[in-house]
Amino acid sequence: MKRYFISSDIHSFYDEYLEALHEAGFEQDNPKHILLIDGDIFDRGKKPLELYRFLRDFPEDRLILVRGNHEILLRDLVNRGYPEQYDVSNGTVKTVEILSPEITKEMHQRMREYIAQGMSLPYTSICQLRAEYFKKRLHTPLMDEILAWIFSSRWVDYYETPHHIFVHTSLPSVNDQLLPQWREIDTEGWYLARWQCPWKEYIKGILDPEIKMGKTIVVGHWHAADFYNNLDYVGEPKKKLDFQRENPIYRSEDFPGLIGLDACTVYTHKVNVLVLNEDEI
Repeated sequence: MKRYFISSDIHSFYDEYLEALHEAGFEQDNPKHILLIDGDIFDRGKKPLELYRFLRDFPEDRLILVRGNHEILLRDLVNRGYPEQYDVSNGTVKTVEILSPEITKEMHQRMREYIAQGMSLPYTSICQLRAEYFKKRLHTPLMDEILAWIFSSRWVDYYETPHHIFVHTSLPSVNDQLLPQWREIDTEGWYLARWQCPWKEYIKGILDPEIKMGKTIVVGHWHAADFYNNLDYVGEPKKKLDFQRENPIYRSEDFPGLIGLDACTVYTHKVNVLVLNEDEI
């Protein structure tokens, strides 16, 4: 029987991801073990390259990749050619810099040459130099390769099975109404859906089990503690979870049809892994 090992929001925490898979019983060479990632593989952590190579080289028939908002953030930053403040706060700038260490060395070498010649760079010149080299980082062969991979047929906007719908955050909607043709919408049409708060979308009814034909929706994007605090523990402050310490997989008898995976790894240094057998998925 096949087994599915499902995670989200790994955010370049490669070692933590492999450790979580090992603890969940995943065997890399087992042809019946399937990986499913619910978006956001990059940003914030220190090992985007290692994670990329691991997933790129993993057998295609055993890997399901769902795009998240951070996949779109990387694409938009490259297309724009310069970072916005949210690219810094979301960790996308950090990812770009980690993926191009040779360009960083070249920039530092130029700075050292100025110093060796007894020249001091004014602040504006330093900013211009950094901007010049940041733009170089956006157009390396590796960056082109990664973006081509993210927007290849290996990635999907959602993944649907007999019992589940796997999506990064929510389903496409307009004016708090699920679009009836959401399965046919192209990647760009999913843009806003990737930024929503899943448990709020559930309360609105956009992720309601009846709309999903009785299927459970599995999401990432939003730390799991917030699901518990705002759905199960309302009015019970003693049960509230600290998202910087504890984000167990959200599964609730009171709110069926919704599973939250995001462990907020940047704080907890853990990755949640949901394991489902073939007959369960």
